[in-house]
Amino acid sequence: NGKFVFDVTADTELYCSMTNATFDKFSGANALKTTNIVVKNVAVPVTISVATSNEYYGTAAIDGVTGTSTEVMAGDDVTVVATPAEAFADYIVYEFEAWTAGTDTISTENPYTFTAEEALSLTANFGCYMMVNVTASEGGSAYINDAVAEATVKLPYQSKATLHAVANEGYEFSHWTYTTATGTETVWNESTADQQFTVGQYTAFTAYFVPAVVERKVQFQSNDISMGTVQIISPSLGGGTGTGTGTGTGTGTGTG
Repeated sequence: NGKFVFDVTADTELYCSMTNATFDKFSGANALKTTNIVVKNVAVPVTISVATSNEYYGTAAIDGVTGTSTEVMAGDDVTVVATPAEAFADYIVYEFEAWTAGTDTISTENPYTFTAEEALSLTANFGCYMMVNVTASEGGSAYINDAVAEATVKLPYQSKATLHAVANEGYEFSHWTYTTATGTETVWNESTADQQFTVGQYTAFTAYFVPAVVERKVQFQSNDISMGTVQIISPSLGGGTGTGTGTGTGTGTGTG
């Protein structure tokens, strides 16, 4: 009936010539335009590629594709997959966070399936976290970024974190200890109840408390200094020692 149906994969302009009002053939430029052309939806090949924000933190892939780039037709569904690296020694973990294109966040889903419409380059963004444990000795509680003692907290690598020690009544804060990846517990010299640190080197912290020093005033005296004196020898309480003397008179009778 003079109709020709075809797919367009690029900008195309078609003409046909007419002979006695009967379709003959398509020809080049300067021929008469025809309305007997039906154009379907454009199916254009597009390139989809993936990358990772940090190759040590995880990898990115296109489902069913070897390599990090592929060409599909516009309108096809594409699935991309992010795989975090395995945890290191149980205290360093890696997590997928989001797919981005440039500075735009595209999705936080993983795997992520979308319909290809144009060329797109996606980056799988991963985070590195460290599991840090905080505990307290008898006499108080310990916190790390407001997380209560006896807790293991997941903290972003190289972030700043704050330790906070709270003593119970009758106790006072003594010091913090820290434990490194080697498992050695070390006294943190000159540490304070509120202590800041950079996440990355330490795996555990412990707050230590001691009974509080209570001041007591004790007075000693002799009931008769003419007969003897009182002297504090031990313990040394930061005070001093003292002695006293006195005289007395008396009368009496006797036989002998």
